[in-house]
Amino acid sequence: MENKKFWIIASLLNIKASKFYKIIEKIGDIETLFNLSKEKLIKNGVDEQTIEKIINADKVKWEEEIEYALKNNIKIITIQDKEYPPLLKEIYDPPYILYVKGKIENHPFPMAMIGTRTPSFYGIKIAEKFSFSLASLGFTIVSGLAKGIDTICHYGAIKSKGKTIGVLGSGFKNFYPKENIKIVDKILELEGAVITEFPSNTLPEKWNFPIRNRIIAGISKGVIV
Repeated sequence: MENKKFWIIASLLNIKASKFYKIIEKIGDIETLFNLSKEKLIKNGVDEQTIEKIINADKVKWEEEIEYALKNNIKIITIQDKEYPPLLKEIYDPPYILYVKGKIENHPFPMAMIGTRTPSFYGIKIAEKFSFSLASLGFTIVSGLAKGIDTICHYGAIKSKGKTIGVLGSGFKNFYPKENIKIVDKILELEGAVITEFPSNTLPEKWNFPIRNRIIAGISKGVIV
């Protein structure tokens, strides 16, 4: 947990993944990074904004994040953990931490299905048919738990008693959209998962959703739009 704490701190400080990996590669490891002085960080070419975050890391209440996770059956998985989805590691800037409810392992055929928040009647029917059929065949339906097609795809998989993974654009304390909280128990019951890279208090800001989309695509072997 001591090593994991630094990944949680980085997450709470909102250090961008692609930037963070380059810094760690240069420094050596994450624990060393968070123990360097400002002068040494400057010498290693760390940018000013990130330096300010790192030197103030002791003010970050990372213990609260762990406490919340423990109380709510949320696993905290870092990119160094064996449970981390192998396909996700292959994208350009994989998230260095995932907050996970349910089972993120044992999904041999993950398939992303995404679409508009304002679908036509025909679109709803087709999306449900596809997700139902694919989940029945053993595919895990991966989508964004958003209104519209995403929700229909999750429901199609659940209806077939198949697996589905929902990827949030917020933290678990600010689950969005709220009306979809009711399907989480069904997702977990069927050995699916709900995941996010965002700490628990993160709001569903509009810029978070393009960020989370790379996870939807990254953990999947194909995408249906």
